[in-house]
Amino acid sequence: MNLSEMTGKVIEFKQNSFLKRYYELRYENNVLGTIQITGFFGQRVLVNLDGKNWEIYKPSFWKSETAVRPLGYEMPIAKFIRKGFGKTGIINLERGQSLKVVFPAFKPRIEIQTEDGLVIASLKFKVGFVEKAEIHLEHNSTLLDENPWIIPLVLFVAIENRHSTIAATS
Repeated sequence: MNLSEMTGKVIEFKQNSFLKRYYELRYENNVLGTIQITGFFGQRVLVNLDGKNWEIYKPSFWKSETAVRPLGYEMPIAKFIRKGFGKTGIINLERGQSLKVVFPAFKPRIEIQTEDGLVIASLKFKVGFVEKAEIHLEHNSTLLDENPWIIPLVLFVAIENRHSTIAATS
């Protein structure tokens, strides 16, 4: 799957069942990939995109860091680290590259930006009993083509953030 070819289009993220933590990424009626959150506290996410499998996981229960590795491997290929009271985060990729993830305070969308501040993708969650979001691919990026797991990583962090916010208010 080459995400650069989908620039300007909208990908749908949807939870199939209220009781299951199984999600699909869809474009029109085609399933692009699946995301399944597993583990006792949802500490492990299995991602299948374009026939490739990755694992998103929390290296430590006590840290807010999230890591990514190919399924079956031990070493992470990238890490997501929260900055600034959870309003931003950095995805540290291989070869010293990085992306910035911005969670604007009063906007219902999340932005994935390059180091220069160019928005390459944005995610907008919809209100409902099941998790739904629209993913807008705004600019071409070779980083998204080489690392298609970036979008599921940001989705997982956003879901985790939403659930912790709901738990804190109740």
